[in-house]
Amino acid sequence: QMGLLPRLQPRRFYDLVIEIALIRPGPIQGGAVHPFVRRKLGDEKVTYPHPKLKPVLERTLGVPVFQEQLMQMAVAIGDCTAEDADLLRRAMGSKRGLERIESLREKLYEGMARNDLVGEDADAIYAKIQAFANFGFAESHSLSFGLLVYASSWIKLHYPAAFLAGLLRAQPMGFYSPATLVSDARRHGVEVRRPDLHASGVWAGVEPVLSDRMPTPTGMDACTHRIQPP
Repeated sequence: QMGLLPRLQPRRFYDLVIEIALIRPGPIQGGAVHPFVRRKLGDEKVTYPHPKLKPVLERTLGVPVFQEQLMQMAVAIGDCTAEDADLLRRAMGSKRGLERIESLREKLYEGMARNDLVGEDADAIYAKIQAFANFGFAESHSLSFGLLVYASSWIKLHYPAAFLAGLLRAQPMGFYSPATLVSDARRHGVEVRRPDLHASGVWAGVEPVLSDRMPTPTGMDACTHRIQPP
């Protein structure tokens, strides 16, 4: 997922939301990742398997990325009911996901046939739905994650010292070790001092650093100022 960021270079909040949901078992096994990247970079034309799917897939460039989109696809071209779509939702990521989706196979194919989707076209759509049995993100879930990513990135950019102190206070987190966090902060210009019996507190904190450089806001108090960097 981190390797995809330099390629796609998100410029809007919703770009982050899509990227968070894209690198999951469902979209990966459903063949969504590479087509989305090519379309996002302008290397591939945005197309839709059926005109009825344009309202469903337009926001993700014709590629299903979220659970809700698979549910909407089943209703739009598979003639499924809302109850059937909810069965799909419960199937995604569950232990019996494939079995539950398979129970709708005949109905989906009959509905797609009524919408002139047969043969390989119908198989391709069903394969995308089936792939989400191995877990995909709901859009609401991805929006929540995206907000955390956006806020964390903003704080790290403008207040790197306070960001590091907050992460160290939240240990153990189970993903990055304190040593890794400290090394990254130092690479981004944060001065991290060693423990001092006479000066250190119980928790990691932020203190002013005297230097010849122009002072920059790094402390927690600065985070509450009404005027903030863009």
